[in-house]
Amino acid sequence: MISDPNFSEFSGQLSHLGVKTSNVDQVERKTLALGATELPRGLNWIRFQGSVCIELLQFD
Repeated sequence: MISDPNFSEFSGQLSHLGVKTSNVDQVERKTLALGATELPRGLNWIRFQGSVCIELLQFD
């Protein structure tokens, strides 16, 4: 992802992206290790600094 220091989720830009994965826990651990932060919306919501929110969805 490309970071934008002027990004605002209220500026009319894309602010949320859902990603399906077969292992939410593993993807969450890897993204947190790469610098993402968990959001108060839930354990499966993350954000990289200056980026959109990412919702990790379990794909069965």
